[in-house]
Amino acid sequence: MGGNSRGFTLMEVLIVVGIMGLMAAMVLPFGGMAREAERERATLAAMDALEEALLGHSQLVDPLDKGRIIGGYVGDMGTWPDLFQPGAKDGLPGDTRGEFTKNRFQWKDFTKVTDPKAPSLGQPRGLWTFPPGSADTRWKGPYLREPRGKTKSLARHYASSQKDYEDMDELDREYFHLLQAGEQLRDGWGQAFRFFISPGPKESDSDANALFWIISMGPDGMATLPDNIEIYDPDASHNQDNIVRKFPKHQWQDIMEKQSRISTITQRLIFITEDRLDSAAKAIVGDAPAGANTGYTADLLDWPQLWNRACKNDEGHTVSCTGSVSGDWQNLFKDGSGEKAFTYGQPRGLWDQTALEGIMRGSHGLTESYFGVGWRHGYIPAPHGSTETLQDAWNRPLHFFKIKENGKDHLMVLSGGPSGSFCITDNDNCLHMTDPENWTKSFSLKKNGTCTDDSPCYDPEHDLNRDNRIRILRMQDWTPGFLKLTIRFHAEEGACPGSGDEKIRCRIYGIKGKKERDPWDEIGKWTWTEGENGTKGSCTSAFSFSDTDDSPLASGGRYLVCWKGNDNPLEPCPSENCPTRIFSVYASPGRMVDRELVIKDF
Repeated sequence: MGGNSRGFTLMEVLIVVGIMGLMAAMVLPFGGMAREAERERATLAAMDALEEALLGHSQLVDPLDKGRIIGGYVGDMGTWPDLFQPGAKDGLPGDTRGEFTKNRFQWKDFTKVTDPKAPSLGQPRGLWTFPPGSADTRWKGPYLREPRGKTKSLARHYASSQKDYEDMDELDREYFHLLQAGEQLRDGWGQAFRFFISPGPKESDSDANALFWIISMGPDGMATLPDNIEIYDPDASHNQDNIVRKFPKHQWQDIMEKQSRISTITQRLIFITEDRLDSAAKAIVGDAPAGANTGYTADLLDWPQLWNRACKNDEGHTVSCTGSVSGDWQNLFKDGSGEKAFTYGQPRGLWDQTALEGIMRGSHGLTESYFGVGWRHGYIPAPHGSTETLQDAWNRPLHFFKIKENGKDHLMVLSGGPSGSFCITDNDNCLHMTDPENWTKSFSLKKNGTCTDDSPCYDPEHDLNRDNRIRILRMQDWTPGFLKLTIRFHAEEGACPGSGDEKIRCRIYGIKGKKERDPWDEIGKWTWTEGENGTKGSCTSAFSFSDTDDSPLASGGRYLVCWKGNDNPLEPCPSENCPTRIFSVYASPGRMVDRELVIKDF
């Protein structure tokens, strides 16, 4: 081999070394940044796994309504997992929590943290092991792989013996604990996550706002954690690099309540049932109290009578039907002591006019029935089928109860809901509503008192009633109606209607009961007002209805009938040529309505 080859000069070598050093100085920070980014990704991935263990996969949905299904620990147990820490349950993280055995650190027995909002070494051990001391068979775990570290070398620079461990100050001992790998969930920097559970607001009786906290102390391994996690400051100097996840209880609680109570099909049936309850209410009280009462109570001035299918024994007493005997519809319970009206049953008068026999004239008095409009039409479509009962969406009867509240009569319409069950209790037992003896009870709503044999009541909080759907129709929904009415009659001077054939009288349809003060006589008390500039004058009479009247006016649209020439209050127009005027007026359920009518050309 020949040639003129030569080696690198010293200058060339120095230049190459300088370039390589410069490149290394530029690459090393990027390598450190890449490692930190990888550790952050590992921390977030660990938090995602924790969330799935707590609540199930976020994409797990109901196949019908596409709403999320809560799974995981919470889905099975219905609550957050308790936190458990080694050693004393009320100790601080820097207290002694274990001991060295053959130069290996071992935790003491785990105990439940009693104040989960305060700093502790508590871990949600129920995610991977059966909750200690629990006999709850709902646990279907493990929901997360048990944390087992491959090495504990990260903590060896703090202590490698029992003496080192005991000689450490509390702060160093706390970090020593956080670097232990065994039985602790750790972030990407090898430090144990800190877990907290903060309650809802103190003024709330519910814990629906409780939060489950997961905190990684980030790259610097430091955090400022207050005695109460609710005042955690993310802007504190040691907290700015922390990674925090918080899960509010109300989010999964709301989903679980819907998930456990209502499927999509059930929700649809509930919606249909609610609509049928609204239809029944409208048939009885119209649009009251917000609008006009066009229902049964406006025309008949009373709640509909309730009917039941029942049989009679040889003495004519009401008894339960047996076998294939269906019985006849009855509205009165008959026994040896007499007759009593049913307070439970079906309002057949809403669709069957024959169910009103004895109501229009007789049982309520001629005066009361006369001032009502009377049965005008079917207020609700007649039910189909052999049962002849109004039904909910589950094809079960709607139940109607007349109830007492504050001395007044009201009406409750009830569906048993998805379960079909309901309980009217006498404080000891639920009444059997197939028993005719229970169809005449004095029912009430349970408030602060108790239910008794004489006054059984409906308690919405009873276990059998929680899925019921009800409507309470109160007397004040449709009575009293407020109306101030001024009637003006144009006449020649001094020609106000007098008495006899010249007297103008009016009567309004919708008065409940007989008034001691007859306002219609006041129609004869005219006030003459002189006309201006040669115009005719007018005769004026005014009267009003309010909640101070002895017998109130039903709210909603009413008919006012005025006639001339007959003083008989029960038969305003006995002859064909009776001059009559019919006016529409409105009685408001909540405020005085001022209306003026002008009568011309009788």
